[in-house]
Amino acid sequence: MNLDAPLRPDIVDILDTAAVLEISEFRVFEIAYAEWYGRPGPSDLLERSFSNYMYHDLVPAWVRQFTRHVLDLRDAGRLTPEMFGIHPETPTPTTVYLGIRYAIWIALAMGMIFMAAVFAEGPSGCFFPPCY
Repeated sequence: MNLDAPLRPDIVDILDTAAVLEISEFRVFEIAYAEWYGRPGPSDLLERSFSNYMYHDLVPAWVRQFTRHVLDLRDAGRLTPEMFGIHPETPTPTTVYLGIRYAIWIALAMGMIFMAAVFAEGPSGCFFPPCY
């Protein structure tokens, strides 16, 4: 695979669909199979299809059709992830607490770094531009 070459439209559609629905590319394959055939796909078939997509840029017809359908719904303004059984996870109190805690620690660390840079005496006397 040439990393400098532009991506094929099918690949871009899969990436856009995964981004719009906020799911993984493999989950796009799972949902596409279920939408096309009306039942969950066998894991070996899904893994083989996804492997062909990842390493050889081969996109099955059922994935191509699904991604175009999702992107058409998005363009029409009628897309909701719930249409495909995708429900956003609600944050638990533990994750909210940890998020706030980490944000405070990051803010404190950044403040300490800023204060150290302001009060430090470097070779030129300052660390922030403009240092003339």
